[in-house]
Amino acid sequence: MARLLASYKKWLMTHALYALSKERNADDHVSGLRPGRLLDVMVQYGTVSRNTASAYLAELVAYKFLEIVDDRPDKRLKLLKPTQLAEAGMRRWYNSHLACLDDLDGGKRVVLSEKNPELIFLAQPRMIKRILDDEEWMRPPPSMAFFLDSDVGGLLIHFIITRLESLVAHEDHVRIGPLSTPALADMFNISASNIKRMFRKCEDMGLLGWDKPRRRGDFWISERFVRDHFQRQAIKFEMVDEAFHWAGQNGRVCCEAGMGASG
Repeated sequence: MARLLASYKKWLMTHALYALSKERNADDHVSGLRPGRLLDVMVQYGTVSRNTASAYLAELVAYKFLEIVDDRPDKRLKLLKPTQLAEAGMRRWYNSHLACLDDLDGGKRVVLSEKNPELIFLAQPRMIKRILDDEEWMRPPPSMAFFLDSDVGGLLIHFIITRLESLVAHEDHVRIGPLSTPALADMFNISASNIKRMFRKCEDMGLLGWDKPRRRGDFWISERFVRDHFQRQAIKFEMVDEAFHWAGQNGRVCCEAGMGASG
């Protein structure tokens, strides 16, 4: 499940298709999540190809995150909906972000979410719509883009950031301590060559590296890498927070701006 939100493109598709599923109206038999609607959204924002989106939907069905709606009036239309596993995963994702915001300002968002479980499912479509419309988010800086193309790159960035004990830089280096690429490969279940490939591009730009040759000694990241990461996180948390407040003010009213095209 974590890998579905680690790759930049899969992250966008996961949130977009979930938002489309929440737009389903029982009185409108063509509403909700259909492959064609997801493809329209992805092509509109220029994020992935039709083949990539189609393959991803098939993957989610195979892994029991999506299932076909049985009671659809027109059996020719392939309507999909999240399974209970996917619903629980999205709730956990949103609540974890609300908890982080609460830690920052002493708020009570998680308490409100637990008392009103429907708020998250109102907020999520609005959140992803705003993110898709945000040019800064949709164009990750090179320091992040090198990682976000990989299915585990986002997880790797977060792991590196969690190793930070201080944000104090020395000669533009924020030190993390020893970091082994083979150990990272074992941890994330990918080849060491993939890990090295992601690191190499950032090393060439002076964004990260090791104190000693051959990737030995203490690992460090640049101030720019740190700033780029937290700037990107700030954009996301702003969208998460605004959408949740909007949901709280609007109760059970559906999101006014739909995700998908009408076709």
